[in-house]
Amino acid sequence: MKRIFHIFLVLAISILGIPFSACDKVDDPYPTINEIDSSLVWDDSVEATPNNGVRFILMEEFTGFRCPNCPEGAERVEDLIADYGDRFIAVAIHAQDEFAKPIAESGPYSNDYRTEDGNIYNETFQIASLPAGMVSRIQRSPGNYSMGRNLWRNFTEDIIANPGVTLGDINIKNLYDDSSRTMETRVSFTWLEDNVTSNYNLQLYLLENDIIDWQVDNRKDPSDIENYVHKHLFRGSLNTTWGHEISFEGVGTTVELDPIQKQIPDGWKTEDLVVVAFVYDSDTYEVKQANEAHITP
Repeated sequence: MKRIFHIFLVLAISILGIPFSACDKVDDPYPTINEIDSSLVWDDSVEATPNNGVRFILMEEFTGFRCPNCPEGAERVEDLIADYGDRFIAVAIHAQDEFAKPIAESGPYSNDYRTEDGNIYNETFQIASLPAGMVSRIQRSPGNYSMGRNLWRNFTEDIIANPGVTLGDINIKNLYDDSSRTMETRVSFTWLEDNVTSNYNLQLYLLENDIIDWQVDNRKDPSDIENYVHKHLFRGSLNTTWGHEISFEGVGTTVELDPIQKQIPDGWKTEDLVVVAFVYDSDTYEVKQANEAHITP
């Protein structure tokens, strides 16, 4: 039986003439609206690879373009993606003033990839030195989520070997209208576990791949890399900082979120935008399932 629970999450972005990469911070880049534009004609449609009852892993990497050790961390993330494919989903969150704050108004290191949501995650999970990461938000010890790059593979392999009972499957369908540069994402979660005792939230991220910009890499000489390729860059949450609670009504029931629309700002490459969806325990923050889908093919 399929039972649908609608959670009103319709959002759109209005940049108000301010480039998102400007040094000034945008306090609320994702203002909510009360209705979606039903007149749009969709040029593209993309769906996520099905979970098929397999637990996918979410890697949240904290980084910055002035972090000299972060390129090595990014390489380790790409190695894990190469090994585990669709099952390993990566997010790169630029945070911390020391490593991510612009140091000029134009030219090298002038773009600001920090976000309000990313700053909150950095503070909540007590991220100290960079690069740091969370592997499905598994705790190394009570309250300790952050781990250095030498531990990412160990924790990933442990989840692969011992995934536990799969909580459910996430489905993502993205639509895109080229003329208005508007995307719509439709996300649902189907419960597979029959003994649900915790509370869970469904969270949506928006990422952009292959952003060419400066990066410090202490392994290089000179260490300032002009055309570094930044991958999986976190642009912000699509449904508030912590997502929305989902209700359990039995095995096989489906929680379906109301569609979310967003107008893509100029300068963001639609072919490189990705929606990441994940379900996490709202008490422990542990991510139990994840998935992702591009905006356009």
